[in-house]
Amino acid sequence: MILLPLLLLLPAAHALTVEVSPGDDLATITSSLAAGDEIVFTDGVYELDSTLSWTGQGTADAPIRLVAAEGASPVLELVRNADGAWGSSTIVYLQDAAFFEVVGLHFRGGDGWDSEDAGFSGLSLSETTDVLLQDIEISRVGRTALNLANNNTRLTVQRAHLHDTRDGDGIAAGCSDASCFLVDSLIDRAWIHGIGGDRYAISLRHGSQGNVVRDSVIYDVAYRGVYLGSTEFGAANELLANAIWDTGSWAVTVYGAARVRNNVIFGAGEGGIYTADPDRGTYEDVVISYNTVVDTADWAVEARDWTTAPSVVLSSNALCNPLGLAASVEREAADTGVTPLADAWISDNVMCGLVEGLRADAGEVFAGAGWSDFVDPAGWDLYPSPDSTLVDAGDPSSGAWVPATDFNGASRPGDAPDVGAYEWSGEQNPGWVIQEGFKSLDLQSGPPPEVLGGCCRKGEDAGAADTGALLLLPLSLLVGLRRTRIAGGDPPQARS
Repeated sequence: MILLPLLLLLPAAHALTVEVSPGDDLATITSSLAAGDEIVFTDGVYELDSTLSWTGQGTADAPIRLVAAEGASPVLELVRNADGAWGSSTIVYLQDAAFFEVVGLHFRGGDGWDSEDAGFSGLSLSETTDVLLQDIEISRVGRTALNLANNNTRLTVQRAHLHDTRDGDGIAAGCSDASCFLVDSLIDRAWIHGIGGDRYAISLRHGSQGNVVRDSVIYDVAYRGVYLGSTEFGAANELLANAIWDTGSWAVTVYGAARVRNNVIFGAGEGGIYTADPDRGTYEDVVISYNTVVDTADWAVEARDWTTAPSVVLSSNALCNPLGLAASVEREAADTGVTPLADAWISDNVMCGLVEGLRADAGEVFAGAGWSDFVDPAGWDLYPSPDSTLVDAGDPSSGAWVPATDFNGASRPGDAPDVGAYEWSGEQNPGWVIQEGFKSLDLQSGPPPEVLGGCCRKGEDAGAADTGALLLLPLSLLVGLRRTRIAGGDPPQARS
């Protein structure tokens, strides 16, 4: 009788550490995992002809870990089965898991991954919580690279390299009808490119809420960059300090509560940031502030359905298309009986290009100086030039949602922030230089590398723009008055 209490004090099972190599029976070894278990993958290519299924309930103190051995680069590669078919809809399926870590593994398709019959994703998660995906790579898949199906909560994705999908998203989360969701999750320093088909680099579908996408690098996307759906009145999603370029259509699409701040966007085949009501009765709390958006084929920012939308913000953005379209905000005329933008905060946006629906006499917009506002647009350097119109021109009010730091992670002054994604601190950009690869957060990254490309398809006309501002406003507007509020409207309640 004395033994029973002693047994209850012992763990149910001893945690195991198992080292695996190519050729081992991964399906058996990884099929039954318990808290504290660790599977260590040595170097090499692990060929699979069917889905690997992982599940297990770790704890905060004893997570389940599937990790690369030190210095190893293990690859889990899906190949055709003996019948010549792809015997899988996803390379690895992680489901019903908690406190689970996947670190340093590469998931990819084998030869023929881009054929029409290759309909598999890379890594799929379902009904998970507190999962860490770190330093992973997913490539050469017919569908979505990282598929976050059904419900997933408190997922952390750090330094994921996602590339080469034939017809799939880089990351797809939730369900389009809001019947499932991604909640309270972080996508940090992702590197996403080579996304094919009418798909997104990152898609947070309706119902996903309280998620943060930050410091990520997104380019070479055939369709659209980032999609932020309705949060269904949940916590806003945040898109912070990302670099997005070379998208076939809109770089950012917003259909619900969102904080879109400190992003650098250029070279979009359609527009920069598009926001509109998705007809779900949930359109509110859209904040677009302190972004730099240039060289877009359509509007740098297009805001639809803002007349009656509550708590919308467009402030201190640098929007520059010297020979094109800067911004369009849909607002009702005063004689319709609808108070124009009754609950909006629009202030101190610096623009060059055509503007619709914004008021210079109310301080909503003022003229920029074209390409000369930036150090070197042709070299992808959109840091403010020393004499830039952007310097000290931002709205310091709390209603403008001033970020505490800028695109580089450098602090912003509270009394005179700079317009756009960067805070000027000297003639040279002190942070990461935009390029293909992971974003570095090192503020002492040294001199910039050689020019990697050019952001601005209109660069041949830059000489004319550099001579002064070319802001094409409706004739009824006057350029130059700043920091006065929208007539007749009080700003939304101050928020952090």
